[in-house]
Amino acid sequence: MLNTTKMTRSASVLSKVRRQLRARNRILHFDSRLSITEAPTQFYGVGVPTARYGQRPVRGGNSRSTSPRDTSGKPVLPNDGLTPSRQGTLDAFCGFYSLVNAMVYLHGPRVRRTQLFYYLLREYAVEWDVIELLEHGMETAEMDHLIHHVLLDGIFQDIYTVDVGKPFAKHKRLRIGMVIDRMQRFLTGHTEQQRRVVLIGTPVHWTLIYHIDDQFMYLFDSLGQNKAYRRSFTLRSGRGGHVLNRKAIYFLSSAGRSEL
Repeated sequence: MLNTTKMTRSASVLSKVRRQLRARNRILHFDSRLSITEAPTQFYGVGVPTARYGQRPVRGGNSRSTSPRDTSGKPVLPNDGLTPSRQGTLDAFCGFYSLVNAMVYLHGPRVRRTQLFYYLLREYAVEWDVIELLEHGMETAEMDHLIHHVLLDGIFQDIYTVDVGKPFAKHKRLRIGMVIDRMQRFLTGHTEQQRRVVLIGTPVHWTLIYHIDDQFMYLFDSLGQNKAYRRSFTLRSGRGGHVLNRKAIYFLSSAGRSEL
C-alpha cells in the first residue's frame, strides 16, 4: 500500500525547493548588485572564488600520476574503480555531493546516488532555505544534521551502515602536522572489510580525502580535483592554503561506532 502521507510530504518539500530556486533565478536575473562573494566566513563549501579568503584552489596535478602508490609500486585507487559524482559549476551543493560520494566510496556501486541526493536535499529543505545554501554554502551544523538524520538515523541506515567521528571537535590547541598525521593513520587502517575516508570542510569547499602520503592529500572530489599538496593545508586563516576547521573534519568508515 502506498504511503500517501509520506508522498504528500515529499511533494510539498520538492515544491518548496522549486519555488526557492525560481525565486533565486529571478533575483540573480534582475538584481545586478547581488554578489555571492559577500558570504560570511563561517559558512563552509560556498562556491565563491578562493581569492575571497586568500586561498589557492586545490590543483589536480599531473594527470599521469593522480593516484598514490603503495610500497610495491601498485597504484592505490578509490574502491572498485569508482568515480565521484560531479556537481554543477553554478551551485554550492558540494556538501551534498561529498556525502553521496562518501557513501559510494564506502559501499561501492550499489549505492543509489540519485536517491541519496534526493533524501539529503529533502531533509535540508525541511530545516533551511535552499537559497541561502546556494549563495553561502553549508555550515558545519547543517552537515552534522544531515549526517545524523539521513546517514545515521534515516532510511539508509539499515542498508548502508556508516560510522562517523569528529576527533578534533573538542580540541582547541591543535597543530596542522598533528591533524594530518592522525588523518593519515586513520586512512592507513582502510581495508575491504572496513573502508575509510575523511570528509573535510574549508571556507570554500567540502571534499573527501582517501589517501595521504609524505607529499600529497588524494581527493575523491565533486569538482574533479585529484590531489593537493600536504603542505598547502593549514588551521589558520589569512595564511593562504586550504584552511581546515577542527569542527569540520569527519572520520567515516563502513563499520565501527559513531562518535559525532
